[in-house]
Amino acid sequence: MNGYGVDLVLVIDKTGSMRDIFEGTKQNALVLRQKIEQKLAEEKQEGIGLMRVRVIGFGALDGDGVHTFVSSDFFELPGDESDFRDFVAGVRCEGGGEESGLAALSLALGSDWMDSGRRTRHIIAMFTDEDSASLEKDSRNPACPASVASNMSELSAQWMSQDINQRGKRLIMVAPSNTVYDNEIAYRWDHSRFFELGRDIQTMNFDAIVSVISSSISA
Repeated sequence: MNGYGVDLVLVIDKTGSMRDIFEGTKQNALVLRQKIEQKLAEEKQEGIGLMRVRVIGFGALDGDGVHTFVSSDFFELPGDESDFRDFVAGVRCEGGGEESGLAALSLALGSDWMDSGRRTRHIIAMFTDEDSASLEKDSRNPACPASVASNMSELSAQWMSQDINQRGKRLIMVAPSNTVYDNEIAYRWDHSRFFELGRDIQTMNFDAIVSVISSSISA
C-alpha cells in the first residue's frame, strides 16, 4: 500500500441539544480526507493510501434505549463517498437524557480495525456537549449492546488492546470541561487529546481536529 492507512471513527452525540454541532460535524466529515491531504501536503508529508471512516451516533440509554446507537460499517473514501454521504445525511438529532457517551466510545474501540502495522493509524474523534452516564449503569440496561465495557477498567483495557495500533492510535475528544472525558480519560490515557467545547458550538475550529489527525499520520 502506497501512503498511510487510516481508520477514523467519528463518535457523535445525536441528542437534540447537539443539533448545530452535529450538522457542522457532518459537513466537515464529508470533506475530511481532502482537508487532511491538504494539511499533509502543506507539511510536505506522504499522503494517505487508504482511508476508511465509520460513524457512531449516540443518545441516552435511559430514554427509550432502542434508538440510542446508530452506527455504520467502515466506508472507504473516496470510493464509498456516495454511501457515506447517504448514511451521514440520514442521522437525526433527537431526544435527550443521561447520555451514553462512554458506551459509544466502547463500541468505537471495538471497531473492525484494519490490520495494525507501522503505516496504519487508528483514530477516534468524539463530539458531545454533556458528561456521560457511567458504564456500570448503562451496561445493565437490557438495550445496551453486549460488547460494551461494564466499567472504566474494561474500557481502558480496550484502549490498550493489541487490536488497536498502540503506536498509531489517537483519541480526540471535544466535550465540556470537568467531565469524565478530561478529568479521567485525557488525564490517564496515552495518545489522547481533549478540546473544550465552547459556548458557541457552531464556531468550533474543526481545523484543530484536522491538525491532530494529520500530525498523528506523519508521526
